[in-house]
Amino acid sequence: MGAKAMNVHVKGLRHVGDGLDIQAFRAITRSMVNSVAVVTASHRERIAGAIAGAFQPVCAAPATVLIGLDRAHCAHGLVASSRRFVVNVLADDQIELGNRFGGIGDDRFGDVDYTLSLEGTPILDGVLAVLECETVDQLTVACQTIFVGRVLRGSRSRSFPLVSHNDSYMAAGR
Repeated sequence: MGAKAMNVHVKGLRHVGDGLDIQAFRAITRSMVNSVAVVTASHRERIAGAIAGAFQPVCAAPATVLIGLDRAHCAHGLVASSRRFVVNVLADDQIELGNRFGGIGDDRFGDVDYTLSLEGTPILDGVLAVLECETVDQLTVACQTIFVGRVLRGSRSRSFPLVSHNDSYMAAGR
């Protein structure tokens, strides 16, 4: 028995050309709950960090994740050059870090406590989880690059995650 294709129409949803209207798409994706992950990178003594536009585990064996980074962000260039990155999944008490790394400006690490991985990439202190990755593939999609990373090392704490929903941060699991 094969799957049957269906056209689903939602009242009030506008379509433009062959794609979904950008505002409708943003409304849909903002209604999803996502972990807040800061991607950090380093290359030639420069460091950078940014909130991932996308973060998703891909496979357990071998441990693999994907991240999406805006191509205009300096963290993108460092990940592309070094072929390494760290995913720092924020804990529920780290809203300020979410705002800092999600904002505009170059001095995102000022007054932020971190250590360096074996490869010299920043690992933010107090986060829920850390995944140290090596890039194994990448795909450019519009203004983003999707980096696929093999997880080299990882750790987690016993705290709860910071999540994003409708452009707001909130604690999950309490």
